Amino acid sequence: MKLHLPLNLLAALMTSFSGVTLGTATLAGVSGLLMTVSQSYAADVAFDGTQVNVAAGGTASYDIGTVTASTTLNFAGAGTATITNLNGTAPEAILTVNRVASGGASLSTLTLNGAGTFNGIISLYSNTTGGSQNNILNLNHAQAAQYATIKLGGHGYTTGASVLKAGVNTSISKLEHNNTAALITGEGTTLTITGNSSSYGGSFGGTVTVDYTGGGTFTLGNSNKGTALTPASSPDATLKISSGTLSLFSGNVTWSQKLVMGDGTTLNVQDGPSVAGYAGYNATSVNSGGFNFSGATTFGSGVNLTSSWGKNVKFSGVLTAASGFSISGGANEYTYYNLLNASNEIGGTIAVTRNFTSLGISSSGSLGNAAVTTSTGSQYVTYYGTAGETADVIGNSITGAGNFVAQSGWVHLSENVALTGTYTVNSGAVLSKVGSINAALAGGRLDAGAGTMTVAGLSGNGVLSASAGTMHFQDAFTVGETMGILANGSGEITGNVTVDGGRLYYTSMDNVGSVLQNVTLTSGLIDFSGFQEFQDLFGSEALVNTSYNLGVDLGAGFTLADIDESLYTISTVDGKTVITFTASGASETVWDPAWGLEEAPLPLPAYWRTSRICPFTVSGLLPCRRDSAP
Repeated sequence: MKLHLPLNLLAALMTSFSGVTLGTATLAGVSGLLMTVSQSYAADVAFDGTQVNVAAGGTASYDIGTVTASTTLNFAGAGTATITNLNGTAPEAILTVNRVASGGASLSTLTLNGAGTFNGIISLYSNTTGGSQNNILNLNHAQAAQYATIKLGGHGYTTGASVLKAGVNTSISKLEHNNTAALITGEGTTLTITGNSSSYGGSFGGTVTVDYTGGGTFTLGNSNKGTALTPASSPDATLKISSGTLSLFSGNVTWSQKLVMGDGTTLNVQDGPSVAGYAGYNATSVNSGGFNFSGATTFGSGVNLTSSWGKNVKFSGVLTAASGFSISGGANEYTYYNLLNASNEIGGTIAVTRNFTSLGISSSGSLGNAAVTTSTGSQYVTYYGTAGETADVIGNSITGAGNFVAQSGWVHLSENVALTGTYTVNSGAVLSKVGSINAALAGGRLDAGAGTMTVAGLSGNGVLSASAGTMHFQDAFTVGETMGILANGSGEITGNVTVDGGRLYYTSMDNVGSVLQNVTLTSGLIDFSGFQEFQDLFGSEALVNTSYNLGVDLGAGFTLADIDESLYTISTVDGKTVITFTASGASETVWDPAWGLEEAPLPLPAYWRTSRICPFTVSGLLPCRRDSAP
């Protein structure tokens, strides 16, 4: 015959065991009876410091589990333990859910199906060094672990995955974490964290929303700032900070999950790799590493961004912030906040009050309809656009004592942009503006735009142009060796401007009579390097007797840059300078005995014979010598 006994009675009978084994057990030799014990009849289990074991492949179910002391629930392998109510007033107690065997993707699961009162720590720890999702804590009730702290970890907290699954909308008190392999998941559910401090460095799966409402600090990242988070690709999962501070602490990472910051919350870049040159402003920071939110981000009202030092935060996903946000802090190294999506929906005001800050934008759309206010001369608005035939027009209000940097692309600033700092134009960028400007060229081009630009100050090296509007110099200015003027354009440069040693750039012979008409032309170089029609002819007989009318009288002080003066003549025809070529500019590659070859090579192809570039030098094979053709 068979006799069914509840496990609590079985546990009392099996006094010779050092721990309690959950599962099905068979005892023989008790008054000739054979007893099979089924876990389905077990009512309660006490976690009182004695290890509780779940055999590999075993299952155990309990109505009530009471934690009174730190105890290990030990899974020998894949297995399942279910507790309806996990109770216990023992805040210092740790219920360690431990996975021992290395079983690949085999899972061990603790499921809590009812309301519980346990207020200690439930720690998922995996001793296995292989597999994925080795330990799962499944919360299947809104109050299953409402007072508990959940700690996710693996073998040595470095390998082995731990999974916290919100089977329904549920809450916990705190989240502790030190394992990049951890996962929080759920399908359309919300995990609410109510305590005042938590941390997480794993990833989100499914469509779960982790909602931090504690009002303290939620740290996203790892203790080692050089170690990057490795979030799973789950764009439908969401991290929501309803109250308090989100503190970022990680190596370079792209966070693909959605981010929601509630009203009055703070996003703090606490620590991580610094941007190169963080101690001084670095306009190329957008290409550096950092913390990149590539998923959709939503800010409530009164959201504040701050940081400790030298960090880089990017929002490459769509940012929605109807009321704007603020950037504050007091560090003495630059920190960079880059808005890189052209479809951002931002309103209100972006208020920059932190010294040593750059607000980067990739296009006019990056700001939405928001105004930007700055407060000190150590703040920058940096434009990272893409090159195009037309300017990207920024009509947003951007005011205050800050600076503007055109890093790339062509950007036009309306009269609403009225920063009182310096407007810097870096190499590869074009900047035009309506109104007054104090500009510094760093290899870029300053254009008049379509309106009137008043140049109050100008320094550096680069190019001036007037594609359509008027560039008026408030004070006398000399275009010397470090600067040049693009002669093409329908606009004009006015004021007391003299070219003495500078370059005049031509890209064609179209619209060359307007830009220079009010400029004093003393000396300098005529640059045809960007004149494609001329470049196509140079070196061929078709160039001989070709003339170019430069539209204005340059006088006698200008010569062609990088072209031998024997190849052309400069004359004045009807009050305008005309350049006429008398030779093709072809080059011949001449045999040089110093090459050490026994005989001269075969004649070069016609293209190489007329090329301005020595083919051997390009290929890196041999040196060569050129003689100009007559």
